[in-house]
Amino acid sequence: MTTPTPGLRERKKALRRDALIATTRDFVGERGLDGVTVEDICAAVGVSPRTFFNYFATKEDAVLGHTLDDLQTDSAVQETFVAGGPTGDLLHDATMILHAVMDDPRISAAEMDTLMALVKSEPRLLERHVFWIETQRSAIETLLVRREAQAPSGLEPAVVATVLMSIFRSVAVIWTESGRTGRPSDHIPHVVAQLRRLATPIHSPLQGAAHV
Repeated sequence: MTTPTPGLRERKKALRRDALIATTRDFVGERGLDGVTVEDICAAVGVSPRTFFNYFATKEDAVLGHTLDDLQTDSAVQETFVAGGPTGDLLHDATMILHAVMDDPRISAAEMDTLMALVKSEPRLLERHVFWIETQRSAIETLLVRREAQAPSGLEPAVVATVLMSIFRSVAVIWTESGRTGRPSDHIPHVVAQLRRLATPIHSPLQGAAHV
């Protein structure tokens, strides 16, 4: 028996993942979250529950598309960031870590609409999404701790990670309001520019008068 090449293996994994997500969303849309079991999903896709749990921790995660290997920024990108690169500007370098999370090519605008409708009808999905956001924040904080050890900035990793997740949220809102055209990360420079302006003191005549 021939062993699948790495490329073929990854494509098969991606197809299986997509099938699990699509089936779970269809079932939850028809029956509600409580009316669907992992066994139902696996039977429809033709995989075992063990295979399901290799991809997703819960059926809620399967609806949301949050696999166990999220935050898949390329390891080389992560190591460059940890070493203090690629530019040395912490905010710019850190937002690059968000690109892989934000620009998920596996979900279309139509699928996003379906997902948002499911989240509105099932509050537990929103709770699970909030939990996922925290896991992303924690993973980014871990990278920041490692970077701080090699390229000290004097900034607290927990604070920076929280700000980055706020950028994530802001970009998602702007992308949605713009009709979801292009990639979500196209809006990162704008959000970062706004953040830099917010953090830069502006000395107005009123501010000067307050110190007189």
